[in-house]
Amino acid sequence: GVTFDTARVRPLMTQIRATGIATFDETKMSQKTAATLAQDLRLIRLDQTSSDGDVGTTTKVVRTAKGYQLTRTGPDGDKEQTIDTDAHTMGTLASLLIFLRNCPLAPATYDLYVYGVTKSAVACTLNVTGPGVLAEGGTSVSAWVAHAEFNSANIDFYLDPKDRGFIAIRDAAGFLMVKTGLLKPMKPPTSAIDAGARMSVAILVGDESMLSSAFHWPSMWANSKTKGFTGDEATFKALTMEQFKSTFKSLARAQASELVAKKFADGAKTEIIDDATFVTLASPMGTIIYTAKSIDGGWFIIRLAK
Repeated sequence: GVTFDTARVRPLMTQIRATGIATFDETKMSQKTAATLAQDLRLIRLDQTSSDGDVGTTTKVVRTAKGYQLTRTGPDGDKEQTIDTDAHTMGTLASLLIFLRNCPLAPATYDLYVYGVTKSAVACTLNVTGPGVLAEGGTSVSAWVAHAEFNSANIDFYLDPKDRGFIAIRDAAGFLMVKTGLLKPMKPPTSAIDAGARMSVAILVGDESMLSSAFHWPSMWANSKTKGFTGDEATFKALTMEQFKSTFKSLARAQASELVAKKFADGAKTEIIDDATFVTLASPMGTIIYTAKSIDGGWFIIRLAK
């Protein structure tokens, strides 16, 4: 029951860069993508590199007069394919972006149909939640937020609250496509106490990458082996992060930082042991006890204690 005028689609940025890590069948695959889109969101060119363990592949897609030329390069060499399409063909995500850029601003739920991987129409629930925040690493950006569910996909859209220009897309597998140049590299914690503050804020806002940056994972893993853990570092990190994620909250970054600062004002006890610092401090989640160490210009948690 919703209609919108495609003539009102405003110009969008012409280049989007994406990077993400997803896990499929217990195999970690890293993927980096650079895509160039026309102002109406039609794909002009895509360059993608994927690695699955020691196996790497590259995919290049270029728009031609008749559609797309797709070239995949892998261990078995190049495989080329021509895809004949209409000049106005665009991907499912692009069509959802166009809808979101033109639908009413007020929170609402829309029942739509989109094309899935089988090229057949599938039901899609698009939930517009309104004002929100994209929090990723050292970047926190105000956004207008919507969530889409279709097939097994769960995707969050972050658009500029002023003109609904593109900010980012994130899916449940951890893939993040973000406006070029938006993300700021996160600096390491500057002190033993700062490492605990970062961990606390990350839990309160539910920021996985921020939480991970508070730890020195090789040291954490080495300590776990003294307690009987037999897996590799990647397995240890994944298990530890899953345990933390079960405690995640969804506070705004400013609110979380304020809560942590108030608790830390109650004081923190530190004790230097060898070349590391043993810390006991109050946090919104209760008393935190950990050991931190200065490594490569930053301070990181190397061991947790209850």
